[in-house]
Amino acid sequence: MLGVIGVLFSLALLMVIVYKGVGVIPASILCALIVIITTGGDIFGQLQEAFLPGTVGFVGSYFFLLTTGALLGQVMGDSGTAKTIANFLVAKLGVQKVMIITTLATTLLSYGGVSLFVQTFTVIPLVLGIYKEADIPKRFMVGSFVLGNGTYAMTALPGLPSLPNLIPTTYLGTTPMAAPIMGIICSIFMFCAGQWFLNSELKKSRTKGEHFEINHLTDDKFLNVSSDKNLPTTFTAFLPLIVVVVLILTISSKFAVKNNGVSLCLLIGAALTYTLNWNRIEKKLFTLNEGCKSSLLPLLNTAALVGFGTVVSKSPAFQSFVDFALSLELSPYVSAAVAVNIVAGVTGSAAGGLEIFMKALAQQYLALGVNPEAFHRIAAIASGGLDSLPHNGAVNTMFMLMGTNHKESYWYVFVIMCIIPILTVILAILLAFAGII
Repeated sequence: MLGVIGVLFSLALLMVIVYKGVGVIPASILCALIVIITTGGDIFGQLQEAFLPGTVGFVGSYFFLLTTGALLGQVMGDSGTAKTIANFLVAKLGVQKVMIITTLATTLLSYGGVSLFVQTFTVIPLVLGIYKEADIPKRFMVGSFVLGNGTYAMTALPGLPSLPNLIPTTYLGTTPMAAPIMGIICSIFMFCAGQWFLNSELKKSRTKGEHFEINHLTDDKFLNVSSDKNLPTTFTAFLPLIVVVVLILTISSKFAVKNNGVSLCLLIGAALTYTLNWNRIEKKLFTLNEGCKSSLLPLLNTAALVGFGTVVSKSPAFQSFVDFALSLELSPYVSAAVAVNIVAGVTGSAAGGLEIFMKALAQQYLALGVNPEAFHRIAAIASGGLDSLPHNGAVNTMFMLMGTNHKESYWYVFVIMCIIPILTVILAILLAFAGII
């Protein structure tokens, strides 16, 4: 019991102190120590065998991905490429449509298998200037961004190459196209609910007289391009990004490690941007060094959270949460949705929570006579609910790269990535009961 209390307390403490502004790295270490002490573990042994492997493993998996993505973003900013593309979008679509532009862009990239990390580097440089032009606070950029890649385009749309949509296929014998009607209906609901929420909040923001505020540490490379600078042409600006997206969609999946394939595509995009804008980049070596360096803090922050999550998942108390989640005596679809949410919430990972659930109980649920396709879609949507609590690594990385924080923007993440998906899984269950699959 002490261990369970310790895990719950550490999770609550981590959320509160990170929200209050305590650094993610010290917060992760402190809360990991609380878990170890309250579960009776060996402090040095657990730090060595759980926290460090989890942290180092994440760095090893995502170092090249984040570094090459940050480099591309830096070159796009310093060359004026991002400003040219932003000017083009404003001229063609109008600044007031920037939230829909952001959501649709991330949706398309998600369908191509482009991760949230990579999208942060490719989408944000394009739209940041438009939010500034429209004078819309940055938290709306966060909300419209995660609506496109953290909800329906991660769990609900049929055919997605995302882990939450692929994991059930291993255990249920389904395909990524499972329950297409249910998936499409749930996707429409999430999109409409998210857009309604963002537009309602924007009206309140306008009434209060709120404005876009620049974070000079992260935004200057995209916004501080003088008006008299020789900006690249629209074709020159779009070409590297088009090349990157086409390469990611066509060849990156052929690599043994997909992240490394995407990293190569981003590096090619950065090199092409360099080449096309050589004379426009005033401090070429600074751009190279700063681009690579800017990825390190977000990388380490997220890695520390993964280390904390590893300590929790390896603690004796964690099994108590799994056992509780899997023993709920409810309708199979309802109990599955609740169980997946609990495990995903504790681990701070949609894919991690869903993997644990499927490995432990998929066959038992099938034996109860549930429809495999409906079960696939309900479990996938459920995994994208409580996984996005404040200790989620992807959320923290996104905030770091966008130049915002939990206090400013997390409410929008919570509504769009937690509340709306939970409401959506209720809709999915009702559709399953009605036989609409």
